[in-house]
Amino acid sequence: MENLMHYGKYKQRSHETSRERHLVELENNPAQPSIVLLGDSMIERMITTGLSPSFDPWPSTTMISDETMAQQQPHASSAKPARSQGVLNAGVGGDKFENVIYRLTGSSDPSRPLGGLLDALRNRNVKLWVLHVGTNNLHPKRGLRDYDLALLRLIVEALLGMGGKILLVGLFRRKDINDELVVKANENYLELVRQFQEEESDRIEFLEPPLVDKDECLVDHVHLNEKGYQIWSEVLFGAVTNIVDDL
Repeated sequence: MENLMHYGKYKQRSHETSRERHLVELENNPAQPSIVLLGDSMIERMITTGLSPSFDPWPSTTMISDETMAQQQPHASSAKPARSQGVLNAGVGGDKFENVIYRLTGSSDPSRPLGGLLDALRNRNVKLWVLHVGTNNLHPKRGLRDYDLALLRLIVEALLGMGGKILLVGLFRRKDINDELVVKANENYLELVRQFQEEESDRIEFLEPPLVDKDECLVDHVHLNEKGYQIWSEVLFGAVTNIVDDL
């Protein structure tokens, strides 16, 4: 933990959102979560654009309608298809790898102390960590640096140390960065996952994000609109369900 804390970086919104929302939600739901969505604005905006707040059945009907859900789960025994329960959304807009590390470890700075998510979740029996981060580390000319990928490895190692499985989600194409740099980043993510798998960790998988139409599915240069979240949710929920069902 001390080693990981060294790489964390304070950001006011990261600090405040973790302290005032995520840690409070965990206090109010002591028996949960079983699934943690961790990362940047692509995760956080599931709450606003996707109308899917923490600890509500996930994903919301805005993200996947009951009709679409029923088609995905034709053999569901209940009248209503099963959405995931006990899901914490721990996304923060603008977060880089360094800021996610900061939230995971917390801070002992006496001027702005912060409890860490890792400590808060240590005895919660989290089954699955869904990780989407790196959007804000992508450089428009260079993409991701080796240092960025080293930070991602540290995050993955910390989450593996908590138990449960990890679903590392690749980055979406966007309007302000060349597609080739996004593709290269996702190739690096996949290679990182393969390295962990070769080291005998079968507890991590990579999920390629769906190709979305950048004119129809983005609200700006990078963020998904409602249609974009609907497309992503079908792919993401299917992967999450497959992993959780195997546990």
